[in-house]
Formats: sequence, structure tokens, C-alpha cells
Amino acid sequence: MTTKNPAKSPLTDQRKYLKRLYARVAENNGAKAAFKRAMSGEPEHYRKIYEFVMPTIGHLAKWEQDYVWMPVSCWAIFYPQPIADEEGKISRDSFGHSCQRLAAGKESKGTERRFRALLDTSLEDLRSPLTALVRQMKVEKVPINYPQLLADLRRWEYSSQSVQDRWAKDFWRVPSTAEETSTETSPNPLEFPEGPQDS
Repeated sequence: MTTKNPAKSPLTDQRKYLKRLYARVAENNGAKAAFKRAMSGEPEHYRKIYEFVMPTIGHLAKWEQDYVWMPVSCWAIFYPQPIADEEGKISRDSFGHSCQRLAAGKESKGTERRFRALLDTSLEDLRSPLTALVRQMKVEKVPINYPQLLADLRRWEYSSQSVQDRWAKDFWRVPSTAEETSTETSPNPLEFPEGPQDS
């Protein structure tokens, strides 16, 4: 009798990547400073963090490296977040939830205006506005679900615009169906090999 391997949980690759990244820079203040500078997206700053990210993402398409994994890696080091809470629960919140929390209780509509603009921005142009929002979220201590953000940015250019739709619903608190709120398995998983982790 054969037994099937259990299906990989959604966002498993993203969580593994972030945990590994956190471990690699935990005691390295120089690396943390390099990631902060790389938030600018300038190639000369990106090159300083290649040693930490390319062993894992080097096989991916350049657009995915430059517009998804590299910027999210920088934000995750600049403003670290737990991958799971104290009870081991995994957050399913989107970046729309984070923006909603940032906007909550503020008389100014600035966050809402920036969020509206965000939904119509191409993946290629997302880094700068997202970086500005992450900086504000750090100041306000707003949580960010980086594994979900990685998965969402990989699907940002889908013609269905399902990610933008979900973020908008989460921001304006429109109830979603069970199908819409379930986390999808990300496309083109990284397929981390089993065995010793890289150092």
C-alpha cells in the first residue's frame, strides 16, 4: 500500500525563506545596514545583499528577484515580523489589512489616497510606494504578513487582479467568500531541498 505525501501548506516556501534569512543576518549589523540601504532599489545596494538572498532565489526569473523577493527581503530585515504568533498561529492577513490598520483612527485621508493609488500601480513601480508604507508601519508598529506579501506580489500582474481585489476588500472591510479568503499556494514554488540548511 502506498501513502501519499502530505500536500505542502500554502506559503511554506515563503516562510522557510524568511526564517532562513532572519537566521543569516541575526547577528550581522553590517548586513542589516546593507538591507536598509538596498530598500532604495539601486543596483549597487542590491549587490551588497546578494550573498544572503541569491543562494535561494538565484534560479528565479530576474523580474521576480528584483520586484518581489529582493524588496520584501529588505523590508523584512528593516522591520522584522514573527512568522507565527506566540501560539504558533499563522497570520492570513494581507497588506490591505496592514494599510487599514495604518489608516485607522487618523483624520487625514493620506493613507487611503496612497492605498488607492497602490492598487493601480504596476509591479515594476510598486517598490517605492510600498517602501514608504512599510516605513510608516514600522513607526506605528503595524504588523505585516511578509509570507503573504511575497505570494501576493508574485501574482500582482495576473489579469484577474485577484490580489488587488482582495487587498481592497481587506482595506475597506468588505466580507469575502471562503474561497477568496483562503490562501492560495504560490506559483512556481522555490522547492527548498531537504537536508542541512545553508549557513
